[in-house]
Amino acid sequence: MVPGGTHDLLLQADEGGATSLPLMDRLKLEEQLHEADMQKRRSEQVARELRLECKAADRARRKEEQTSQMLRAECAALAQRLQAQHQQHEQLARQHEELARRHQELSNPNPNPNPNPKLLESSSRVRELLVTLG
Repeated sequence: MVPGGTHDLLLQADEGGATSLPLMDRLKLEEQLHEADMQKRRSEQVARELRLECKAADRARRKEEQTSQMLRAECAALAQRLQAQHQQHEQLARQHEELARRHQELSNPNPNPNPNPKLLESSSRVRELLVTLG
């Protein structure tokens, strides 16, 4: 590092000020000043690179957040769609059960497996009379 005031001492020496430095001391001071300038430039370059990396990281983070939000929205939409399809499936299953029940009723108009013989006999007589009249 450059001791405090090194640059000022060199300027005074260049301007022929009251401070007169031997040539070797002056060269050492100039070398220290040059090294300090180089360190400052390297530090500034590193700071620029870090700022660029931070900006790139921020862009990537924002893009990931945006993608995540889109995926969450898509997931929510799929969940709603699945729920609606499930409800529709349940409704269709109920309709199917009702239609199957009605079909069974229509296929078997006499739900009593042991019909009354007198009722069958009177039904047969009614049919015979209708045929005779008809």
